[in-house]
Amino acid sequence: MECRHCRQPLDLEMLDLGSAPPSNAYLKPESLLTYEKWYPLKVMVCKRCWLAQTVDTLEPGELFTEDYAYLSSFSETLLKSARDYVDASVERFGLGSDSRVVEIASNDGYLLQYVKERGIPCYGVEPTRLAAEAAVRRGIETVQSFFGERLGGELAGKGLQADLMVANNVLAHVPDINDFLRGFHRLLKPNGVVSFEFPHLLRMIETLSFDIVYHEHFSYPSLTAVTGVFANNGLSVFDIEEIELQGGEPAGLRPTSGNRTETHVRQSRGFPSRRDCSRSEAGRNLHGLRVKDTGCEERLPRIPDPPEPGREEGRRLRGRRKREHLPELRRHQEGLHLLCGGPEP
Repeated sequence: MECRHCRQPLDLEMLDLGSAPPSNAYLKPESLLTYEKWYPLKVMVCKRCWLAQTVDTLEPGELFTEDYAYLSSFSETLLKSARDYVDASVERFGLGSDSRVVEIASNDGYLLQYVKERGIPCYGVEPTRLAAEAAVRRGIETVQSFFGERLGGELAGKGLQADLMVANNVLAHVPDINDFLRGFHRLLKPNGVVSFEFPHLLRMIETLSFDIVYHEHFSYPSLTAVTGVFANNGLSVFDIEEIELQGGEPAGLRPTSGNRTETHVRQSRGFPSRRDCSRSEAGRNLHGLRVKDTGCEERLPRIPDPPEPGREEGRRLRGRRKREHLPELRRHQEGLHLLCGGPEP
């Protein structure tokens, strides 16, 4: 397999969790009489750009189907976080009725509803039918599609460029990270910014939160990795903030991308520095780290191999835990919020 970003052959194994079924592949009654498909679950690290990534075994269309059943508005904690984020962003970036906010992977409109309440034009991009229809019922204009450079260019050509783009908990779910990021570069206004949020690889290791390793996560970003990946796709990280992610996931990066300006730099002061985060990653030798080198491999939750045919006679499995929602393994942990913009001219 080659690196998703720089196409370097991958040969540094970080973590091997054996095999597992897709996390959100809910079984239908007729499927209970057949064997569920299990796929390898292994994380490799690129030694050129240091992006940690899951080995390819499934296509995105097999994971994010039209009836993908996750709706963000069911989480009261997430709704409060979304409202707080909108309030802070409106003040920080001076958003008003002449601005436009676009959320990628907008789900059921859980965040954009608060943007609309403030009279700020907005719309979402959401690939799954169930979530997109829920957002439309909430009165949120939604484009049902996967996001990338092509769609970003099409929307920009229609005059729908954004002052602020939001992409929370989606970057790790993207197989073609370069095409995805170029879409933001195309759709942002010259002085626009985009804010990302995702679990931080360093905290994942420090807190043993390996339950966030599953097939829907194609990558596990660090500040070191995303700084280079973003720069190669027209975006520049200029700020970072530690946050607590929803669901108790480990610390992450929330990069806000777009064209970097002095105004944004001034507004961003007072947040934890990029240098401190970079030093933390370097101090732990993060990107040369293998899980077995941490001395904690024996403490990891093991995923059993799939049962062999004929070994489960007389028994029927009617359900299983979703791997990304294991309450006994979840804890509230710190996160990182990054702001980034386009390279300075």
